[in-house]
Amino acid sequence: MKVKLDFRTRYVSCCLNFEMKKIEKTIWKCQSSSVFLGI
Repeated sequence: MKVKLDFRTRYVSCCLNFEMKKIEKTIWKCQSSSVFLGI
């Protein structure tokens, strides 16, 4: 049971980490394109 829970926790944190990286990339893209366009 504990192993299953641990796996689930790791899976969730991995997914969250992936989402955060995606969001960071998107923000970075928006910022760099706005700088490029001079906005």
